Amino acid sequence: MAIKNVEGLGYRLMVARTQAGYSQEQVAKMLGYKSDSTISSHEKANSNPSAFTLMKLAALYRISTDYLLGLTNDDSLRLDSRLNERQRKLLHQLEREILHENEE
Repeated sequence: MAIKNVEGLGYRLMVARTQAGYSQEQVAKMLGYKSDSTISSHEKANSNPSAFTLMKLAALYRISTDYLLGLTNDDSLRLDSRLNERQRKLLHQLEREILHENEE
């Protein structure tokens, strides 16, 4: 059964995705999905991602699975919080290159 409350998994997935600067379509392509309908379904809490997909989303959004699952409200656990501005830019550039490769 999917988590349905406003502060649940779906909501946190949507917030994490938008804060990471990705569209649903971009995330779907990076995960190898044919469309964004699965990402949309997770964010609307109509379905929950598998544990493996949740780990991939957490890594992509650079945030802990504990935060996504609502086990903590501390979103300062962002994985890129320890990076300096130059390192963040390099990381984002690499992400854009990966996305571009997946689009081809």
